[in-house]
Amino acid sequence: MTQLDSSGTLTAKSIMVRKVISVGLEMTVREAAKLFHDNKISGAPVVDANGGLVGVISQTDMARHRVRGALSKDGSYWNPESAAGIIFGETERSSASIKVKEIMTKHVFSASESTPVRDIMRIMVKEKIHRVIITSDGKLCGVLSTMDVLRAVLHWLNRHAQDLED
Repeated sequence: MTQLDSSGTLTAKSIMVRKVISVGLEMTVREAAKLFHDNKISGAPVVDANGGLVGVISQTDMARHRVRGALSKDGSYWNPESAAGIIFGETERSSASIKVKEIMTKHVFSASESTPVRDIMRIMVKEKIHRVIITSDGKLCGVLSTMDVLRAVLHWLNRHAQDLED
């Protein structure tokens, strides 16, 4: 699973998710919630009509804007059927009428495929974020989430458990 580069460093390329599920600017929050639910993800990069990276949207963004009732029964993924509405100031609007571009996070933390995972982990901790977008030559090529990092750490611990006990 986890492979080190020629210098012995674990890089983003070796553990990132390559099959990137992205969201369009004009997609509704309800559509994004359904996409999250159907793909068992908690966030996605936002791209413009040309595929350019313009933001990130996550369950945190939805919660910040108070998308009500958008979790599945087990509390793990957004349930689009119950995404009742979003409250903007004093006005409640349907999640079917709110566009992703209205609630997305515009500042994107990105890194290259060759960035050491250790550096990405530092960014995640410092900035309190759950995903870093991986780019190559300015193009979106992967996503590295906290879950991906935890899987890699667990894999490493399982491989080196005996060494740690000795």
